[in-house]
Amino acid sequence: MMFPPRIEVLYIEDCPQWQAALHLARSAARMAGAAEVDVFAIEVRSRQQALRLGFAGSPTILVGGRDPFPGVRTGRLACRVFQTPRGPAPLPDGGQLTDAIRAALAGQPFTRRA
Repeated sequence: MMFPPRIEVLYIEDCPQWQAALHLARSAARMAGAAEVDVFAIEVRSRQQALRLGFAGSPTILVGGRDPFPGVRTGRLACRVFQTPRGPAPLPDGGQLTDAIRAALAGQPFTRRA
């Protein structure tokens, strides 16, 4: 039996998008058929913590401990820009996040579609 992946939204206090990212992650989990999945918000407060957690800017959404939107892990406590089908955005594409959660539920790697 496959257990639902843990979903974490890593953010910095000054990020204006972190609450929207938390809502997006919860919505994507429901759309992926994983409504029972807990989504955790984790504030990143130091460069060391950022590096340890795999933080790639705020918000970073981890699905089963992996970032479905890999980018450079610099440890910088800064906002993040995602490449989406509509161009650069402060949040990932909801459909891509839903696909990543579905893949994690199936124990499959996620391949981001353009």
